[in-house]
Amino acid sequence: MKIGVTGANGFVGQALCLYLMEKGYLPLAITRRAFNQPDIPNRIVPILTDEVALTNALQDCDVLVHLASRTHMPTEPTDNALVDYRQVNVDAAIATARAAAAAGVKRIVYMSSIKVNGEGTHGQPFTTNSPPQPEDAYGITKYEAELALGQITQELGLELVIIRSPLIYGKGAKGNLARLQDAISRGIPLPLASIRNKRDLISLPNLCDLITTCVAHPQAPGQVFLAADGIPRSTSEIIQLLPTREGRKPRLLPCPKSLLQLAGRLVGKQAQIQRLIGDLEVDISHTKETLNWQPSPVCPQSSLPKP
Repeated sequence: MKIGVTGANGFVGQALCLYLMEKGYLPLAITRRAFNQPDIPNRIVPILTDEVALTNALQDCDVLVHLASRTHMPTEPTDNALVDYRQVNVDAAIATARAAAAAGVKRIVYMSSIKVNGEGTHGQPFTTNSPPQPEDAYGITKYEAELALGQITQELGLELVIIRSPLIYGKGAKGNLARLQDAISRGIPLPLASIRNKRDLISLPNLCDLITTCVAHPQAPGQVFLAADGIPRSTSEIIQLLPTREGRKPRLLPCPKSLLQLAGRLVGKQAQIQRLIGDLEVDISHTKETLNWQPSPVCPQSSLPKP
């Protein structure tokens, strides 16, 4: 079975292509620039809304895993931000789906985000049945893409599988985890010792395994699956697990949550502070039961990004 992977040059895409090969599939990297893994075939599509080029690139593919997206998020979902995000997260997803149908692809596995459900939980974990409540431009456009793909795949006769993932950690991860590592390595005190929140994450190996399961599982089409390791951790626990340069230990200081919230409001960083101190729990029981899938136990120190 040949599996097309858009966004194959990214953090998840590179690992997924290698994992698919290990499991006996034939991955095909669909990228805007040359793919950096010479053992895996590569078809370059410089503009991801070019349906003709995408159709040609997806020839002979049985399944498409659509990972390509814009992930860097502004603080507020302004109109301009939404326009920019829609070009990649919505327009490109629509073009890719139409091209996949024209090329004879049978199934699309779409990588969405738990941000479709919202920015945090308050005592009740997100479930597959939780109402979508996206708040920022990234979450809004990922939900718009889900709706558009649902309509298009129904019209064109494709199978659609949606995966909503929380923060992904692993070698090569960027974003918030990398910024925390940098702060620890520079000896910057972090006033998070008192935080006892619960945040679900997923390791890169577990996510690759879930995506691969969705590629061929007969019960996967038409479903929305939430992803996680199944072990929520507090921000202070996550920080203490982060590997850093020269083995430097984090300088965690106690600070009341209310004071951190006030500081966030004063400097216009409410959303960033809330992600550090708030809860985000994910119930993956539907995913496990429907797919007969279990996340593997992981050693966070070996799976978290190296400095």
